[in-house]
Amino acid sequence: MTDVRDEQPAGRRSSWREPYLWLVLAAPVVAVIAGLTTVVIAYRGADQIVQDPPAASRAESMSLRPAVAARNQAAAAASGDERR
Repeated sequence: MTDVRDEQPAGRRSSWREPYLWLVLAAPVVAVIAGLTTVVIAYRGADQIVQDPPAASRAESMSLRPAVAARNQAAAAASGDERR
């Protein structure tokens, strides 16, 4: 006696032998694994919160003040606001 599951139409392969099935299933599986890996890396290697910026960044922000002032003046002139 033969089992109904063993009988397949001629020329038809079972689902797990189709390459397109593996392509369709592989993308979501890889995305889930990559997401979980990212979460683990972020959790294990989380950086400490910086409370006070280093002195080098303070000196850099001081050197950018003329550029920021010029940008603000140009934006004010373009909008019609003539504050100086």
